[in-house]
Amino acid sequence: MFWIAIILFGIGMIGIIIGLFVWGIMKIPGNKRKQAFIVMGAIAVLLVGYGVYRYCSIERDGTVGLGVVRVGDVEYVYAGYDLSGEGKIIGKIDGFQVKEIPEDPDHNFLVIRSFLDQNYLVRKDYKIPVSGTVSCCYIRGKRSTDEKLLQTIEEILSITYDDGFQIETEKKHDRLCGLSVGYDGCPVGTDGGYMLGCLDDGRWVLVFRKDYTVTDGRHTIICHEITGEQAQVLENSDMFQ
Repeated sequence: MFWIAIILFGIGMIGIIIGLFVWGIMKIPGNKRKQAFIVMGAIAVLLVGYGVYRYCSIERDGTVGLGVVRVGDVEYVYAGYDLSGEGKIIGKIDGFQVKEIPEDPDHNFLVIRSFLDQNYLVRKDYKIPVSGTVSCCYIRGKRSTDEKLLQTIEEILSITYDDGFQIETEKKHDRLCGLSVGYDGCPVGTDGGYMLGCLDDGRWVLVFRKDYTVTDGRHTIICHEITGEQAQVLENSDMFQ
């Protein structure tokens, strides 16, 4: 009933708009009225053509299951990753909108969204790279493909660290930023086990998320210091501003 009401409302609004246009055209002097009708007819044809194109370009064959989502003849599984936003709707399946991800024109990654829920998907036969060249990073959810920054982050993540040093706070350390990366051409941040930031004393540090614990409201963090040129690159990056 809800969708029927929406459709009827839309038809009614279209009727009102057409009526207003016709009324406006009838006010035009006779010698220009024909030209106005031609222009309005051309606009109507373009709008209808675009509507037909959009309807036909949206995939409607598929199923949304507990473990697997089928979009057309392609199967996807649920996953977690960082992305910069959602793109256009490419499908409508089982009450869900299927949206593409702007940075992934190949549709290896998708988002499905309903009124109350959203989930991230990855193509079932796509093998997510777990190491290699860092091709993108997300810091505080913001995407970067800056070559110098990516090279620096790749160097930082490739280091074998010692035990580091420990700090404790009574609240979340707001200068530590969540970091996730994508490897070897992967367009989204699939490896999100890190935090980067500058401590109050000016030291830049890397934190592995597993080493950030909260017990009885007290935050315990094991940090690994970043120095030299790597620290300078992070300092100069607007991703941490």
